[in-house]
Amino acid sequence: MKKFLMFLGGVFLCVIVLFIGLAIFMSVQLGPANKEATAYARESIEAIATAWNSDAVYERASAELKETLKEGDLVALMSQGARAVGDLEALGELSCFTNISTTTGNGKVTLSQCTATGAHQRGSVDYRINIEKRADSWEINGFHFTVTKSEEGAVEI
Repeated sequence: MKKFLMFLGGVFLCVIVLFIGLAIFMSVQLGPANKEATAYARESIEAIATAWNSDAVYERASAELKETLKEGDLVALMSQGARAVGDLEALGELSCFTNISTTTGNGKVTLSQCTATGAHQRGSVDYRINIEKRADSWEINGFHFTVTKSEEGAVEI
């Protein structure tokens, strides 16, 4: 019985060491990916919301997002943002949640969802941007904004 318990303890210890090693490996992988995602998300939000530029959305959009975008709708949405709060003046700290997956069909794919609050000329906006990295290229999968505060006279979206 004593040998069985020692064997069971050894297996348990190996499992714990494996999980610790996996956690260290993931943190080494996710740290740089999260930094890169945060930088791309900041750059994208600033490029889009500084002047509510629909071309900046389209240029950065993934193929899947481009299929669903209708240029007239996108221009109208950006115009609503411009009318509601005006141009972006300052973007707060971004908070990103990043996940890396590797499959035989898609290879290594990094997905990240970032959120931030932006101070605009006539109010503030909460942003949520979904981005992905495939083959060393970041693209936008989703760009969402919610006007959280606007001055009197601004148009609510």
